[in-house]
Amino acid sequence: MDEQTLGSLTVHRGRLDGQLYVRAEDVTALLRGIADSWTTHAEAGDAVWAPQGRADIPLDPHALHTLAEVLTVHADQFDVQCIALADREPDA
Repeated sequence: MDEQTLGSLTVHRGRLDGQLYVRAEDVTALLRGIADSWTTHAEAGDAVWAPQGRADIPLDPHALHTLAEVLTVHADQFDVQCIALADREPDA
């Protein structure tokens, strides 16, 4: 597989099928990193979204904290599902 690092993710291209692949642990680390960032901004009271070329839009800290919790739960569930797949016997 060929690989290239994009930000915090290492993307692999399959030699046979040409598909792009990202390691599951990198995906869950990315999700948790986003959730941690949202939590930090919510707790600091400086939660804003800054679309390029437009004025900052303040975000509700409670909603942002809730979204961070939801994202963390999704990362946890993804980990559990991947562990279950890894423990399964390959098809014969």
